[in-house]
Amino acid sequence: MPIPLPTGTLTLQLIFDLTTTSWNAYGQYGRFLPDDSTQPQALRSKVWIWTPNSGKTIITTDNPASPYTIAIGNNPPYADNMIVAPTFQIMITGILPTGYTWQGGGITAIFGRGPHHGVNQMKYASPYGLPAVTPPSPVCAVFHYAFTGAPVLYKITQPWYHSPAPATDIYGFNVGIEANITAPAGSTPSQGWYSFAHDPDLQVDM
Repeated sequence: MPIPLPTGTLTLQLIFDLTTTSWNAYGQYGRFLPDDSTQPQALRSKVWIWTPNSGKTIITTDNPASPYTIAIGNNPPYADNMIVAPTFQIMITGILPTGYTWQGGGITAIFGRGPHHGVNQMKYASPYGLPAVTPPSPVCAVFHYAFTGAPVLYKITQPWYHSPAPATDIYGFNVGIEANITAPAGSTPSQGWYSFAHDPDLQVDM
């Protein structure tokens, strides 16, 4: 069956904070900030931001115990809480100390079948194909985007691939950034590479 056009854009937004240096805090040791719902949208982290083609933006805190659900295929009606065939993108930003500057880096996302793939009989290793290419694009499980300067949005594509209907495919994936950042002379740390990672789950219903 044909896959519907995207009904909006789904953004996974992540923020790290280099101004926090404690090993026990969300600082420069590989951990993105947790969500703080009191902050404006641009400062919220570990959240899914659903921006429909028409209607109100919805922000959902990522919950490891409850995969974020989208729907693909052409089998309406869909449940009210399903996001249908969204364009998917990743936004990663950082809070830097005064005088620190971005040099560049890379954003990487790696998809894989969920832990119960043997039960679910998931057909594909990823619901996504090559960015900006419609089927029959090859299935892609690893995405990488290199950038210079500060990071920008990395748009992947809308989901194309799913097990035969009716099906529930659950994908675990790791998303992270390698950030090359310079510091003022005499600062500690000085210029160097930092990495931050997050492991959300994504559920695809058909």
